[in-house]
Amino acid sequence: MKIAIVGAGFSGSYLAHQLHKKGHSITLFEKSRGVGGRMATRSMEQTKVNHGCNALQTKTEAFQSFCELMVQKNLLEKKDAHTYTASAMNTFLKYLSQNATLKTDTLIKKIVYKNNRYTLTDQNEVEHKDFEFLLLTLPAPQILNMDFELEEHLKEQLKTVQYESVATLVLTGKTLSELDKIQLSKINSLKKISLQNNNTYVIHMDKAFSNQHNHLNKNAITPYIVNEIQRVVPNFKLYNYNYFTHLWKYGFTSKPLNIPYVYNEKRNYAISADWLMGESVEDAFLSAKKLLEERF
Repeated sequence: MKIAIVGAGFSGSYLAHQLHKKGHSITLFEKSRGVGGRMATRSMEQTKVNHGCNALQTKTEAFQSFCELMVQKNLLEKKDAHTYTASAMNTFLKYLSQNATLKTDTLIKKIVYKNNRYTLTDQNEVEHKDFEFLLLTLPAPQILNMDFELEEHLKEQLKTVQYESVATLVLTGKTLSELDKIQLSKINSLKKISLQNNNTYVIHMDKAFSNQHNHLNKNAITPYIVNEIQRVVPNFKLYNYNYFTHLWKYGFTSKPLNIPYVYNEKRNYAISADWLMGESVEDAFLSAKKLLEERF
């Protein structure tokens, strides 16, 4: 079966891997420049920076087994009994998606189902045709914003899903050692700060700050983060560092649907994502696993 998957985060990449193993032909569409979603990794001064999720926590035996398999393939490292990390978190997503036809920088704007086939139209008005099945792994608001015919009751369900945003500033450079992590940890609006590779700080702002500023683009939000840092480190100057800012508008699910997946047998599409069950990568895994077990 020829299957289109929209979204190349964990859910999309894992589904691509498993469905390829079942003999299906997979095309994976991603609006960004690479796979990863909130498990994104970016190169910066010859360093890999995990500016989204930088560790996986396991609660279920199934997800633990999956992570152990990734360790055996040298794609993840085991930190403790239930925590797994990697120097580049998107590496194992590249592995999972390697057998799919990957179309990056491709934002799907419109989806039409006609004569038992799907046609997907991207931001450049290019049509991708003749798919027999459609899988959506995007955040609920992005699904609602697409030109795609959904049942009214499903639209209403998707509208109930709520998210918390996360604004992130990444700093690196020769003067990084002059920054005191203890002082930075006193930032009033801080969610978490991590030191990666001994030369990069990843600063995640808390939900109150991030939600307040999530209407701004990443460039416009930067001065507000700098202002928060200068409250505790008055001599902080952004121009002393190499940096980038990212806004995870749909960073964490605060109100999920509490169902494992959405499946429409009549129109041959399904939705699988973390926000259906919770907020974690494990929730994304369990959603995809349940869908695969029961429908494929």
